[in-house]
Amino acid sequence: MQMLEMHMSLDHDLLVRAISIACVACNSLRLLVYLPQIAAVARDRGSAAASCVTSWLFWAFSHGLTAVYGAEVARDPLLVGMTRGNGAGAGAVAALTLAKRRAARPPLAAGDGYGRASVAIVPWRVGRSASV
Repeated sequence: MQMLEMHMSLDHDLLVRAISIACVACNSLRLLVYLPQIAAVARDRGSAAASCVTSWLFWAFSHGLTAVYGAEVARDPLLVGMTRGNGAGAGAVAALTLAKRRAARPPLAAGDGYGRASVAIVPWRVGRSASV
């Protein structure tokens, strides 16, 4: 019976090691997968409309939270490093997309000297003339 338990323990250890290696390999490759997305957003001559900033920001936040979990709960420096790298990749895509969108925005009209455009708000109703 003791031999069987030892054999099962070795099998479990081997399985855990295989899962760990697969996880490290997958997350290391994922760091490289961010590069084509970063390049695509950088090459975009418009506002990078095909890139969803909300998704990229959520993924960056999720990776950051996983890094905190890895540090404080799992105490796993490899997990922390991998998720920090993935968070940086997702954050880079989000930041670049936001920069592209800001650059593609039309300039504001001459305003009050503080970067705010002066806008006249005129109430209107369909079918009636509005008095101001």
